[in-house]
Amino acid sequence: MATKPSPDKKSKHSGFLSGEGEMVSLIRKFDWSKTSVGPIEQWPQSLKTMVSMILSSKFPMFIWWGEDLIQFYNDAYRPSLGNNGKHPLALGQKGKNCWQEIWTIIYPLITQVMTMGEATWSEDQLIPIYRNGKLEDVYWTFGYSPIIGDSGEISGVLVVCNETTEKVLNSINLKESKDQLHFAIESAELATWEYNPVTNVFKSNKRLKEWIGIPLNTETNLEDAINNVVSSEREAVREAIKQSFEYSSGGAFNIVCTILHPITGVERMVRAKGRTYFDLKGEPYRFSGIIQDISEEEIAKKELADSRKSLELRNVELLKINNDLDNFIYTASHDLKAPISNIEGLLHAYMMDGSFDEEQQSLIDMMLFSIERFKTTIKDLTEISKVQRGLNIEPEVLTFSEIYNEVILDISELIKISNDPLIVTDFKIDTIKYSRKNLRSIIYNLLSNALKYSSSKRRPEIHLSTESTDDFVLFTISDNGLGISPENQHKIFNMFERAHQHVEGSGIGLYIIKRIIENSGGKIELQSTEGVGTTFKVYLKNL
Repeated sequence: MATKPSPDKKSKHSGFLSGEGEMVSLIRKFDWSKTSVGPIEQWPQSLKTMVSMILSSKFPMFIWWGEDLIQFYNDAYRPSLGNNGKHPLALGQKGKNCWQEIWTIIYPLITQVMTMGEATWSEDQLIPIYRNGKLEDVYWTFGYSPIIGDSGEISGVLVVCNETTEKVLNSINLKESKDQLHFAIESAELATWEYNPVTNVFKSNKRLKEWIGIPLNTETNLEDAINNVVSSEREAVREAIKQSFEYSSGGAFNIVCTILHPITGVERMVRAKGRTYFDLKGEPYRFSGIIQDISEEEIAKKELADSRKSLELRNVELLKINNDLDNFIYTASHDLKAPISNIEGLLHAYMMDGSFDEEQQSLIDMMLFSIERFKTTIKDLTEISKVQRGLNIEPEVLTFSEIYNEVILDISELIKISNDPLIVTDFKIDTIKYSRKNLRSIIYNLLSNALKYSSSKRRPEIHLSTESTDDFVLFTISDNGLGISPENQHKIFNMFERAHQHVEGSGIGLYIIKRIIENSGGKIELQSTEGVGTTFKVYLKNL
């Protein structure tokens, strides 16, 4: 805190150097007799007035006075000088001595004001200054104005300024981020959209317009865009959008559908993933996201499914085809790791280079989600290869509670978005000799499925228990979720099959754990009622 002046000194400068700011205190204490402006008592009234004005202002201000351009500045300007730099030496210093590193930049402006009386204005001007122990690139918006002395002559320069370094750098970084984001979107061959529910304005990038046959220079509305979905799937899309617009849904939007080009007739199976943003009243104000063409992926799934059906009919070739499939999966899972890691690394690098607005961050989050989903698929393919090969993993003594706690940590994010689920455990038999990795895989897949297939109409309730039965440990998991229709129950353990197509997943989790369980001499049973819930009974062999 600045030291208050003595009563007699205060009375001398009453109404002129009143106040207790840092710069008021420094000006009072400074020996002005050693400068060309002389002692404070001899200052002209115009100088006193200007110094008083800047000291009382909350806006950064600076004064150059007289032929030597002696310097004054206020508390609001002080932070611009940083630490280990020009402050407090700049106070009372000659301008040329203070600003040697930028004198060639600012002196012509000062001369213009002092000799011609013409004010200047500069916006976001790069003027490096020495502060914080080094020369820094600093951007300023500032104006120089003439100060009229007591005799009517120009006696000084008033500087009103504001440092805009952060704004300028953010603008530069934002442009770079937009360019990088655009590159990432184009590299991933994604379509994008943005819809304003208030104005009914629907915008999309060039790729989506080409997919649905909209002229590049033409805008459309949401309903016209939906009409490019094949007729049998339009209502499902409308319902998914309607649900996303409900505040209680959290705004999530995720659907697979088929879009049709009205002229060429080209069909594409796509996954649309986005989010609705709500205002403080809970009303939607923006709906945006990305669309990925998954036609080839679906074709590949269909081809694999056809291959599976063919295998069932051709028992003689079963071993050969299984080996071919195993080799394909093994090679694909390894070959896909490098490009997806490169894409992920590039995206993280772009994220570290600057800040993003809400829309950009939403797109980045969706891309990261897609990358994680792809990585999960690669991981699943690797697991398929292992179970196909029947690789044996050394068993060890484990406890269900320990493995359960590890799985809970793994799926913590899924739990957070699952409407506050109630998960109850009752491990009457807690110890088993089994493969740690395989037991984790069994509990992880069954528990995460129970959360994914929970009903939006009620709070999820999941019960896990163990008991002893004959030569097995019976692990049971029950939920009150969507349930599985009778016609789908016999298919859910098949590769790439899912009970509900609108729930995201690769459809191989149950296939993998069934193979794991059966490879170790156990079995898995299913009991389910659509709309009520599902129970899995897993008979695990103590190894």
